[in-house]
Amino acid sequence: YWIDLNIFKPTKPKNNKFTVLFVGRLITKKGIKLLIKIAKRLPDINFEFIGTGPLESYLKNKSVKFKNIKFIGKIDNKLLPQYYSQSHLLCVPSLYQEGFGRVVMESVACGTPVIASNFGGLPEALDSSVSILTKPTINNLYKSISKLSQDKDLYNRLSKHCRAYAIYNFSSKNLKLITKFY
Repeated sequence: YWIDLNIFKPTKPKNNKFTVLFVGRLITKKGIKLLIKIAKRLPDINFEFIGTGPLESYLKNKSVKFKNIKFIGKIDNKLLPQYYSQSHLLCVPSLYQEGFGRVVMESVACGTPVIASNFGGLPEALDSSVSILTKPTINNLYKSISKLSQDKDLYNRLSKHCRAYAIYNFSSKNLKLITKFY
């Protein structure tokens, strides 16, 4: 697996208010409703949602009711590095055996740590130097997001390792290896 590290790189300073980003298909099994429940419990943290799918109306409704929930919708892929870079966390609360997860590679390359489900391909893509992997429950995700928003040392340690981790694990050298052996 590889991504273009010339495109996915830190581009903007972080938002002043702690921000959790979701990027993906807006379907129930991606854990969106779980993340909304957490957002309701953490009104001092912004939650932004990028993507399209059946839960668009649900998210639009929640973004009207709760000032810390923002439904962004579909964006041009060229803008993703800006959203990753200005967010503090990417959250991937998938309730199923998610694949390797391109969004986690992109986020880490932009210097943004990840909180994600601990099953499927996500544990293959990430380790504890750049992420918190946990069973996707309201309580587990709530604790993880709260911890990173409050523990600046832990947050800074994860954030500091992101770019180097991406360069080592997701650079085009992986593409060269793949094409060499196929």
